[in-house]
Amino acid sequence: MESLSWEDVRREARIIENELDVKMEVLQKKSAEFDVEAGGTPSTSLCMEIGELLTKLKAQNSEMERLAGAGSSATVRHTAQRHHDILSCLLYTSPSPRDS
Repeated sequence: MESLSWEDVRREARIIENELDVKMEVLQKKSAEFDVEAGGTPSTSLCMEIGELLTKLKAQNSEMERLAGAGSSATVRHTAQRHHDILSCLLYTSPSPRDS
């Protein structure tokens, strides 16, 4: 696997975070329109896409944490922590498999 720079990994994490924001907003809107009486369900494929993006984001966060290890500036460590916090928030608010 090609070794990526800190900026490459951070940039990719931002792209994934933005994609997740959009997809989770769409899912939230679909869920609001979801009629329990009719027996419908929010989009299973959308939930799966969100799960795949979360998996990718976890990998990017692991790589950022590795790159932000010993010898990094306080700014780099703070940025890695911020991305970790964003991931935690997304994991908390994302649909679980039982919700789809």
